[in-house]
Amino acid sequence: MRIGWDIDGVGFVFGDSLHNHMKHTGHGHLWKSGPTPEPYWHFYKDWGWTDQQFVEFCNEAADCGCLFTGPVRKGYAEGIRAVHDLGHENIFITDRSFGSSPEVSELLTYAWFEMHDIKYDELHFSRNKTVVPTDMFIDDKLENYDALDLAGTDVYLLTRPWNLRADHRRRVNSVRDYVTKVRLQTMVDVLL
Repeated sequence: MRIGWDIDGVGFVFGDSLHNHMKHTGHGHLWKSGPTPEPYWHFYKDWGWTDQQFVEFCNEAADCGCLFTGPVRKGYAEGIRAVHDLGHENIFITDRSFGSSPEVSELLTYAWFEMHDIKYDELHFSRNKTVVPTDMFIDDKLENYDALDLAGTDVYLLTRPWNLRADHRRRVNSVRDYVTKVRLQTMVDVLL
């Protein structure tokens, strides 16, 4: 099977790398601590930032090599290896386009994968998570889940504060839970 993976929010804490860059460049005071009143994807808007200001900070952090660096979330690399060991392809689709050119984010991502020994079969850079077919996918963004579901992918929403809602979406609470779903589907496929 083609097993799909998001990176930011699932295997990497995007906000930590941006925050560290802002502290390093003397802008740390602009980062507000604590959760927004109701966590959501565009958290920075509660802080009075515009989309343009957020993108400018992200572009600067990418250009200096500080964005998309840092630790991998617990269980992410191990889960990817487990899926590979089951004989599946690991397909990564991520929306990383910060920096003076898209290549900046791409090079940082390749370096992050190498640093954490994350093996992959395909790596795609796109806002559209349906750009290549996947059989299963894990993501943390509601809009991505909905698009993948509509495309017929067996998608799972990784529960995060910004996507909490009582709804119909299939959820997992960890990458380990997602790998369990992959294992179960593998057994079903073998039985069929």
